[in-house]
Order: sequence, then C-alpha cells, then structure tokens
Amino acid sequence: MVYNGLLSIFSSSRGTLFLSFLFLPGAGPTVVTKCEGTGHLEITCPAGSLIQIPRAFYGRKEPDSAVCPYHRDHNNDINCEGANSKQLIRSLCNWQNSCSVPTTNNFFGDPCVNTYKYVQIQYNCVRDEGKRERERERERERERERFTMFANLLM
Repeated sequence: MVYNGLLSIFSSSRGTLFLSFLFLPGAGPTVVTKCEGTGHLEITCPAGSLIQIPRAFYGRKEPDSAVCPYHRDHNNDINCEGANSKQLIRSLCNWQNSCSVPTTNNFFGDPCVNTYKYVQIQYNCVRDEGKRERERERERERERERFTMFANLLM
C-alpha cells in the first residue's frame, strides 16, 4: 500500500512493520541554494522528522543574474547538471534528520568546465510515523524477553 504517495507500509512475518512518513502539517517543499565553493549546504529538520528530497542538482540552470552571480571570465552555460548529482545528494540526505552537502567539483565532478555552479535542493521535512511503532515493538520485545527469563527461572 502506498502511503501519501511516498512510501509503502511493509509487512513482515512477525506482523506489520510501519515505515510510514507523513508531510508535516502546513509545511510545503523548501528550496535551498548554495553557490559553488562556498562551503557546505546544511539541511536540518525538526526533531522527529526526516528529510525527503524530490529534486536536487549541482550545476547551473539559471542565468548569471538570477542565481549565484559570477565573474565575466566564466561561461554562462545554463544547461549544465552533474549526471549523478541528484543521487549523490539523496544518498547523503534522504531519510536523515540533518545533512551537509559539499558545493565543490571535487565532490560532484565538473559537469561544465569554467561555469560557476551551485547546489539546489528541494526538500520536505516529513514526520517519522514509524518511530513510535518501532519503539512500542522494541518495548514489547523487551517484555517478552523478561517474561521468558522469569519463566525460565521458575522451571
């Protein structure tokens, strides 16, 4: 079953393992941008929520005056995107509470030489609804272990 269009609820042989995630109420996607070579782009969601990234890239899609203006000695290639940049960013950030993304060619490779690039990430903070269920399941497991230890002592 797909829940809120994002993830499935998976069943295991021991019962249902809830891995459902909901968008936080009233929160829409956030877009953050950081220019090439200016450090790391930091994303942090509130406690109890996780980062979910629908779109991300490293490169340049906007003219120089719109995002991260650059010097005249750079190209104005606005059709430039690192081939695996979305996957790299998702591997660092998806389903984490916070993450830090480098803004360098060393990390992403250089998809368009002599063009000033930027990292741009669209993300949502989603509530980790499965956390409470996993905590309850761990507590039930601890209770079963205590009961088993007690029962073994009586035998």
